[in-house]
This record gives sequence, structure tokens and C-alpha cells, in this order.
Amino acid sequence: MAIKVSEAIKSSAFAPSIILAPLIIFGSVCWLYTIRYMPDIPYYDEWRNIPFVVDIASGHFKLLSLFTPDDGYTVFWFRLATWIETVFFAYDPRVPIVMGLCFITGSALILANYFRSFPGWFSAVLFAASCAMIFGLSNWENLLAAWLINSAAVSFFMLLSLTTIARPGLYWVGLVSAFFCSVSFANGLLIWPCAVLLLWMNGKRRESIPLIVLGLMFIYVFWTARQSVRLGEHHFWPAITRFFASLGIPYKMTSSAISGSTTAQDAGIALGAGVASSLVFLIIICKAALHRDNPKLRVPFVILLFGLGSCGMIAIGRSDLGIIQAISPRYYTTISLVYIGLFMIAVELAFIEVVRIAGVIVAVFTLAGALVAIRSESSYGPYRELYFQKGRDQILAYKFTPPTGPILSMPADVIQKDIQELERLHLGPFRSNR
Repeated sequence: MAIKVSEAIKSSAFAPSIILAPLIIFGSVCWLYTIRYMPDIPYYDEWRNIPFVVDIASGHFKLLSLFTPDDGYTVFWFRLATWIETVFFAYDPRVPIVMGLCFITGSALILANYFRSFPGWFSAVLFAASCAMIFGLSNWENLLAAWLINSAAVSFFMLLSLTTIARPGLYWVGLVSAFFCSVSFANGLLIWPCAVLLLWMNGKRRESIPLIVLGLMFIYVFWTARQSVRLGEHHFWPAITRFFASLGIPYKMTSSAISGSTTAQDAGIALGAGVASSLVFLIIICKAALHRDNPKLRVPFVILLFGLGSCGMIAIGRSDLGIIQAISPRYYTTISLVYIGLFMIAVELAFIEVVRIAGVIVAVFTLAGALVAIRSESSYGPYRELYFQKGRDQILAYKFTPPTGPILSMPADVIQKDIQELERLHLGPFRSNR
């Protein structure tokens, strides 16, 4: 019986159901949770976006404003989603959240297409762990905010670009995807050096010229825009500790660490888990180096580089904020790219026993963390709904009580003026008055 089951798993006819099962299960949980609890009001940093919303509603929108930096970052998809939600839905922040969910699902489908070519239990386990991370509820802070679309778009277009740009007949798909990745958020700029490296590894140096030119141009524009933003101080050792602690985010196994207030003990555990994971990663990477002539390892390798580079950018850019902030749920999407790249490398090297063991260990722990997060957020979700409802009530009662609380991240007088504009234009919480 065991032999028949093993043969069934390896057969191409049975492989699609094995691949689709974790995508459907984790994807459904993620969609249902997010749709149930996502807010219809501006949340935290989204209040910076209200002047843009007012411009759109007042008829002052310009096409180039889609590329206007937000706090020094180009966020094309967030700006486009804002235009859509303002013009067609009277400013409903749930629109960019749903668009973000679509990008997340698209990323999972790209990975499903990749892993389905490796029938067998090992591929199924690694893909299940990948889905658990992509759709993980440890990512709740992004899932319940309009800025979800930024990181989700970066992940989707990065995967689409790097899995197509070096393939015959798909170069332009990869190039266009690289463009959209680079204008989604700051770490999206890493797509240019990663894509160039991939093309060089495949002997396509001529095709890399447009990417080099575009990459230098976009990096220059980003650097120029960031000069107008007050930056925090960068510190070497705090950046190193933040980097390793962030790698331990998927291993948070308590409700307080995932959904509540993170403590110094949680940060210490994450740091230890991150260091331990790095050793496992090193084993897989060293084994991959011994088979560097294998062309199938090139795409997973550059995806891994993109993920590590993204983590490095955050570690350096936020090095002044401390290690506890390093394991914030908002960084979960970025960290998942590192693990996805390693899972893709591991499945290519499944014939090596130590790689299989290392891959299963990491996959099991990430799956466990994802299951703990589902259990935790099933309890915390209703409280988040009440939290957002309280914020909504404060906005509607602004004439009588000055709005306060963490849901409103700017000075009360600025928030009050923004709320007045929303009421005047019948937008956001006031759209029912239209």
C-alpha cells in the first residue's frame, strides 16, 4: 500500500492535486481572514495619502503623479490603486488590499507552476511551506493595510520577471515585469542587478544592456528623491543583528510574538533562530555551489539574492529602530522571499540527502509557525475589527471629539483637516452620504 501511494505521488497525474492543495487551503484562509477584518478607513501611514485623494476627487489628478514619491519611495501600484478606489469607490482603502491579495495569489501560482515540474513528496512539502509563508497570517499587519499592495506587487513582478526574462520568447515579459517591480517599492530596484546577473549567467549580455540603462536611471531617481527625506542614522552592528533577527520571523511560535506586543525575549529567540537558519541555508548554498554548472539553479539563485538584498536594505535603513522592531509583522513578506529562493534551490538538489534533510527541517518549522499564526489571528481578528471600528467612529465624530489613537498617525490638527476634506467630498467613511 505504501509503495502504491509513493508511486501515486510521483506520477504526473497526481502531482497537480498535491500542488494545488496547499495553495487552496492557505490561500482561502488568507482571503477569508483579510476580507473579514480589513478596514474601510485610512490606517496609520495612509493618512499621508489623503492630499493625493483630495486632488483626485477635485479633478487635479495628473498621470505623472502616479510616480510621485511617498516618503521618498516610488509606489506606483499604491498610487494607481488610490486613483481607482477614489474614482470608482469614493475612496475605499479595501480596494488596494484586494489588489494586493490578487498579487499574492499570482505569486503563489508562479511558484505552483515551478514546483509542479518536481513531482514527489519533497517538492510538495517545500511548496506547502512556500504557500504557508506567502499567505501567512503572521503578515497580518500588511494584510489589513492598503500598503499591502506595495510588497505584494514587488514579490509578484520579481518572480514573473526572473522566471521569464532569460527564457526564449519571453524577454519582453521579463523586462516589463522588471519595470513594474522597480516602481512598486524601494527594494524593487534590486530587480535590475538581479536580472542583469541572470542574463549574464545565461550568456545574454546584449539583452542586459537595456536593463543596465534603466536600472541606473531608476536608482538615480530613487537616490535623488531620498535626499529630500530626513533619514535616520545607520549603524553597522545593529544592522547585522536586525538582519539575522528578521530571518527568524517565520519561527515565531507564540500568539504574543505573532499578534500581540513583541518582547525582548521574542526578539532574542528570533535572533537565535535566524542565526541557526543561516547555518542551514549555508549548507544548501554550499551544495548548490558544487553544482553551479546546473543552469536550473540560476533563477532560484537570483531570487535568493533578491530576498537577501531586500532584507539587507531594511536592516540598514531601519538600523536605528532596534531589534524588537526588526521582527515586526510588516517585514514578513520580504523575509519570505529568502525562504522561497532557498526552497527553489533545495528542490533542484533533492537528490542530495543533506539538502533534503535541511529543506524538510526548515519547511516543517515554517509550516508550524504559519499554523500557530492562523490559530492566533482567529482569536485576535475580532479585536482588530473592534479597533478599526473605534477608529471609524472617531473619524465620524471628529467635530465633537478630537481624533486620537495609533490608528491616526499624524498630528490631530492635520488629521482633522484631512477628515474635513473627506467629509466635504463625501469620501471614505462619509461616502454613504453621496
